[in-house]
Amino acid sequence: MVWWWWWGGGGGGGGGGGVWGGVWWWLLCGVWVVVVVVVVVGVVGVGCWW
Repeated sequence: MVWWWWWGGGGGGGGGGGVWGGVWWWLLCGVWVVVVVVVVVGVVGVGCWW
C-alpha cells in the first residue's frame, strides 16, 4: 500500500504520473508474485526431497 501510494497516489493531477504509477505497481506485483512462486516451489521441492 505504501508503494502504491508513493508511485500512484502521489500524482493525482497529471495523467503521466498515474500511468507510471500503474506500470511500477504492476511490475512490483509481477516481481513479488514470481518471488513468492519460486519460494513456494523451492520449499515444496526441498520438502519432497527430504
